[in-house]
Amino acid sequence: MELKMKIFILFAVFIILAMLISGCTQASFTPGFFHSARVYDLDITFSQAVANVTIYVPLPVNHGTPMIGANELTTKSLQKVNYSLEITREVPQELVINETIPNQVKNSWFLEIRAAMIAPEDNYGVTISYPGSVPSPYSFIETRYPIGNESVFLPKIDFPLPLPINQTSSQVIWDLTYTPEKIPQKIPIFVNYSAPSSTRVEIFSRIAGSNTWKEYDDQHPMNSYQDDFDWTTTGDAHGWQIADGTFTYTEGSYPNFSSPVWQAAIQPNTTEG
Repeated sequence: MELKMKIFILFAVFIILAMLISGCTQASFTPGFFHSARVYDLDITFSQAVANVTIYVPLPVNHGTPMIGANELTTKSLQKVNYSLEITREVPQELVINETIPNQVKNSWFLEIRAAMIAPEDNYGVTISYPGSVPSPYSFIETRYPIGNESVFLPKIDFPLPLPINQTSSQVIWDLTYTPEKIPQKIPIFVNYSAPSSTRVEIFSRIAGSNTWKEYDDQHPMNSYQDDFDWTTTGDAHGWQIADGTFTYTEGSYPNFSSPVWQAAIQPNTTEG
């Protein structure tokens, strides 16, 4: 009986020590150095020279406006030499919408790209990024529920509603983790040009957002979302095309605002919004 009591006492002491160590570990740091970043890429490449080019690609949209975060997209920010650009939500009537493309493209925002001739050395490429620190973790990009809160490509054809987020087990109580979700998607683009039959053409675009912060001296947790599409072909192209892509969200770890370490990181005068 005495031996059992000693074992019980040792076990209880072990549990108490573990709890104290855990509490000290949680209290030994406060998350800080909050950063958010958004990036938009559009790359159009031709392996050989092409002529009479007209391309319409969807732009990232938030709250009905072509935007990257709080920054509205303009032709000036997208302009490249040898190209004529226009941001438009009016698809010309002469660009006949075929049966595979819904009429909703008429109300979407497109970047209209025109050029008389494009050589491989003049391929179109643009990257716009807005990284920077944020005053509070409440100002982080919403990467769990991007649609309706962040810039995404519209329209999406036969796109299922994003699945409910599924929380998983985290190694520490101050972070939350979820099952990363990746939804295949189809994006309509209009491509018209003349080219040799061996010409390879690719159109790729991406909008993404991420949040990072610092824990301890060398840990930098991150969460992110991404919306992308890609289309490739060879030879001529004339009319509406379907680009394949992936909509990704709930990747990474997220602040658990109810934990003491995050409560210590939030300024008293900061309100969630």
